[in-house]
Amino acid sequence: MRGRQRRYKREPLKIISDLNMTPLIDITFLLLIAFIITYPLMENSVQIKLPTATTNKAEPEKDEPHNLAIHANGDILFNNAAMSLEDLEAELSRRVLDDPRTAVKIRGDEALDYGGLMKVVAVLNRARVTRMALISHAEGKK
Repeated sequence: MRGRQRRYKREPLKIISDLNMTPLIDITFLLLIAFIITYPLMENSVQIKLPTATTNKAEPEKDEPHNLAIHANGDILFNNAAMSLEDLEAELSRRVLDDPRTAVKIRGDEALDYGGLMKVVAVLNRARVTRMALISHAEGKK
């Protein structure tokens, strides 16, 4: 007996002309999700030191803004005159009717609670005051 004969014939491998897209789509979605999750973290983690610059001082306004002071106990002073919230609203409404560009600088005591400040801001909104600023000290200065 001569050596064993092969019972099967070896066939060459078939060339697959189509590409299975499912794994590629899976990988693409995984990468997309990874970037969506990590991008906000990368955006907020960049630490930069902003430069300082001098600016030209704006021209003073014709009308000085009105001063509104709020003490820690809730007392309100409008242009150094004590007022209640109702009186303040009436006074501001009258001034806004005279001049729609009426401006108010708000100075609140640091011990004043947020709710007390928001009551005053609500009065300014009802009186239609559109120009207001919250005044504070620059950090490190008092």
